[in-house]
Amino acid sequence: SGLVFLPKVRGPEELRIADAVLAEAGSGAGLMALIESLDGLAAVDEIARATPRLELLMFGAADFGAELGTEIAHEPLLHARSRIVLAAARAGIGALDVPVIEFRNPATVEAESRAARSLGFTGKAVLHPDNVDAVNAAFTPSPEEVAKARAVVDAFEASPNGLAVVAGKIVDLPLVIGARRVLAAAGA
Repeated sequence: SGLVFLPKVRGPEELRIADAVLAEAGSGAGLMALIESLDGLAAVDEIARATPRLELLMFGAADFGAELGTEIAHEPLLHARSRIVLAAARAGIGALDVPVIEFRNPATVEAESRAARSLGFTGKAVLHPDNVDAVNAAFTPSPEEVAKARAVVDAFEASPNGLAVVAGKIVDLPLVIGARRVLAAAGA
């Protein structure tokens, strides 16, 4: 099936049109919307829920930063990144961060990938195949994260009342949901 990539999405109607065209063609392809304008960010919640065919939102920092009049850096674009992650999470779809412009610098690729993961992005686009391993490593839970998540889930499931304590911290359902997400990402 694959994904149809829609650049410069400014509103939900663009996705509805693409959905209708794909449906008429009998295609099972999903959609990915690139949010790279001020209008797109303003409508990101509606865009994220425009059609069940939408699988991913992706942030486009270069065009967005140019339109906003700021540099393409983490801090000035933090609000936009956060809005995209929140909209994607509310819609139950993935969110990809912008590729690293300085793609020949492995340390930058790794650092930006970890920062994207910490914000809640589910992945990061790449400009060059050499970046794939660093991005995958940043988005793959470490053995320590997997062990901690397993301990949380096991303690919660063994609890008779829905509350448990792991490493001196209360464990309740919201923490278990996060732990299960870690285990799923690790394939555990």
